Amino acid sequence: MFNQTVMEMPKEYMRWGDPNNISGQMTSFIGNHQTLLSEYAVRTDEVRNDIVNNFSLNGLVDVTLDVMPVGAGKINISTIVPDSLPWTGVYFNGNPVRITALPNPGYTFSHWDITAGASTVVDTSTSIENNISWNTLFKAHFNGGPSTVSYLNGGVDGLQVYPNPSSGVFYIRLNSEAPSVTSTRLRVFDFTGAEVFAQDGIDLKGMYKVDLSYLPKGVYLLQLTSGDNKSYSKKVLVSGAL
Repeated sequence: MFNQTVMEMPKEYMRWGDPNNISGQMTSFIGNHQTLLSEYAVRTDEVRNDIVNNFSLNGLVDVTLDVMPVGAGKINISTIVPDSLPWTGVYFNGNPVRITALPNPGYTFSHWDITAGASTVVDTSTSIENNISWNTLFKAHFNGGPSTVSYLNGGVDGLQVYPNPSSGVFYIRLNSEAPSVTSTRLRVFDFTGAEVFAQDGIDLKGMYKVDLSYLPKGVYLLQLTSGDNKSYSKKVLVSGAL
């Protein structure tokens, strides 16, 4: 936006400012922009330090997430699922954090390697909640191998889910170009990885109605798996009553 605006500012000053001092006004305009950028650069640290002081926390820690093998799953931390791994975020020592392993189709969770400094602890709980006192690496280990997966991304081999977002009632069907999927199992997971809906024997020759209106508002993962190990996944948003 600045690069577009700065090109127009001489005309602005010519008409509404001092037409005899355009250079000086431009210097001031650019200087104000640089001041704003410098304030933005320190804002995050200032806000974090204020939170630590106001809530009497014990400082900040770096939390790093990773999986093994690569591509075997994702990790949910608090309210987010990072798009790529490894990933590092800053968290507060003194505020417990929940971390949950989310296996991709074909994989099952095995254990965590939790490394802080030179110490590594193994935890077999899928979801863990701890106060993190030190810079820590959480590495989720999975067993298994990838199934044949097609994620809904508008491609010809994907799945159609609509409306999305929805108050809770969704209609699903395969794109006409997709291969036939029979003996399908439908599963729905919440952001912690917990299964909140499951139904077997779905026929996707036509359109299928899924009613999730009883679930709390939020993002869910809808997953279809066929008997020949083809899997289709899609994130859906339950937005509540419209």
